[in-house]
Amino acid sequence: MGKFKKKLVATCFILTILMMGVSLYSLFNAEPEQTVKNRNRIAFFVQDESGEYNSNTSKEFPKDGYVLDHVECLRGGTVTQNPDTKEISANFSHTDSCNLYFSIEECPKSSIYKTITLSNGLKAYDESATQYSECSATEMYIFDHPEAKQTTSWSNEDRKDYRYIGASPNNWVKFNDENWRIIGVFTVETSAGKKEQLIKLIRNSKIAALPWDMRTASVQNGVNDWSQSSLNILLNGDYYVTENSFKYEYTSIYNTSTTVTIAKGLNQIAREQIEKVKWYLGGSKNYQNLGAINYYAFERGETVYTGRMKNIFANVGLLYPSDYAFTYSKGIDYMCYTNSFNCETSRGGNPNKGWMYNIDSSPYGYGFWTISPTAYNSYTAYDISGITGDGHIGGNTLNQNEGIHPTVYLKSTIKIVSGDGSQENPYVLG
Repeated sequence: MGKFKKKLVATCFILTILMMGVSLYSLFNAEPEQTVKNRNRIAFFVQDESGEYNSNTSKEFPKDGYVLDHVECLRGGTVTQNPDTKEISANFSHTDSCNLYFSIEECPKSSIYKTITLSNGLKAYDESATQYSECSATEMYIFDHPEAKQTTSWSNEDRKDYRYIGASPNNWVKFNDENWRIIGVFTVETSAGKKEQLIKLIRNSKIAALPWDMRTASVQNGVNDWSQSSLNILLNGDYYVTENSFKYEYTSIYNTSTTVTIAKGLNQIAREQIEKVKWYLGGSKNYQNLGAINYYAFERGETVYTGRMKNIFANVGLLYPSDYAFTYSKGIDYMCYTNSFNCETSRGGNPNKGWMYNIDSSPYGYGFWTISPTAYNSYTAYDISGITGDGHIGGNTLNQNEGIHPTVYLKSTIKIVSGDGSQENPYVLG
């Protein structure tokens, strides 16, 4: 008899569950009005600007700008929201009741720009993305540039490029078995004489801190000509062909031999992915009061110190000053974008708003070099444009030790094959 009672109790318990629940109520109609059904058993609360949740007596759920945050059901019912359609459905018994809490949606779909997919697999926001939005922070933005002295034959489409801007875009990529970042996609001239849109990368951490040019004791101050500089020779020489870390020796300003360890060179797969392209070596006669647009024009201009090269074909280079300044464009930081010399907190800018400021492992130690010289002397106290430790673009003496972040362009055949560009799931090339 005891065993029979136990079986009977178990059977009754199962029947109770079946009777209680599990009717599926679709709380939205199919029509756009999406009227609340069974309103007497559902209460909902809507978040205001202060963060408080207020009771709402409407018969329609909040739609644009709100998202279902959490649910409290008296008898364990469940309520879910479709993230795409915003349709809400519930699963609860006829004796249950639920409170629904709707919070302000940080990035409603209406605030996210449409994207286009480039041939390499990367996505960029369309032409309507004229202003930066935190809701559209992950993809590239499109920029149209006026012609410069070295690009007068280029079409409007040639002068269009795509850049990652803001503090934390999804531009991480695995390259050379390391973490690199995608600056953007740019039209460049290859050594074969073709114009192609190529992905441009920069190494996230520096390979060393070195002078821009410091070759021999007889040229103690160095020369601000990238085509001759010791750093260019290193990047396109030993760094390009040596896969592992290696020792690099140079003569310092004090006429002493100095040896540093280069973190790592390029492996064979990386070398096969790099395109040899034209790097522009135009400069300005001033490094102050210039912004991204000014730098872009000077870099591709013909203003150089007498006898200096205006461009050079190479596999490896450094970033341009404009690459740095454009990360603050489209309203991110007006000072850093328009007057990059003042891009530091003490001068009114906020360099932390741009992702490139934080690529160095020690931003308040060394700054890092750009490829662009100034144009008013062969060597002076301020002859190379660099990113300083506090974030502004300034003139640095070329025999100083600054961070080296190699920069390369990938061949047009290289595509994004996986990953989403986040630091946790970087793009993979193939």
